[in-house]
Amino acid sequence: MMLAIAERMVYGGWGMAAIASGIVVVAGAALTGGVVVTGFAFGAALGLIAPRQ
Repeated sequence: MMLAIAERMVYGGWGMAAIASGIVVVAGAALTGGVVVTGFAFGAALGLIAPRQ
């Protein structure tokens, strides 16, 4: 069982690594973009709300 999994990991390793790295890059970009957008929106909202109080 473990040997079959190990063999599969070795043979499919390059493809899986490429897919995993692609997912990580996309997720990282989405997370960074989300944080930037959220921060910008929060800053804008704070800028709009704060002067009125």
